[in-house]
Amino acid sequence: MHEDVADVMSPATNPIYTVLHEAAYSNGPSTRWAAERARLADSRFALDAQPAPCFTGEAVFPWMLEELAPLQPLCDAAEVLANHEGWAPLYDIARLRANRIPVVGTVYWADEYVERTMAVETVSLLGNCSPWITNEYEHGGYRYDPQRVGARLFSMLDDLTARG
Repeated sequence: MHEDVADVMSPATNPIYTVLHEAAYSNGPSTRWAAERARLADSRFALDAQPAPCFTGEAVFPWMLEELAPLQPLCDAAEVLANHEGWAPLYDIARLRANRIPVVGTVYWADEYVERTMAVETVSLLGNCSPWITNEYEHGGYRYDPQRVGARLFSMLDDLTARG
């Protein structure tokens, strides 16, 4: 069972995600492998940290592209993206606030990958948005129970649409 999880979560089976992951968070300047730089600057992430080292969540590191054979052909492309300057802004806050299209989504109370306070803050910036804040699942609730999670979200969308 744990091998199945490792296969699904492996960067080697998700090459586009791996190559684009960090660049997708840039708001203009190059990331220059920000997750790796942050990890190296904080002793809590050292492999020999005491107590046990902190997790790095879904961060992608340059060594992954060097060590995982299926990703090695993408190493140069990932490096170009990590050093690219001038990404377009991620958010136009005024446009987000003015949104009238109904939006629903989940915020997992104890999500190990997405910090809840930041997720709720982001939701508050988006007009016509209704989040389902839940502790029933963790990060991958839809993968775990797509029928129930999907039904809940579509029900919320129907309610939000009815309110107009």
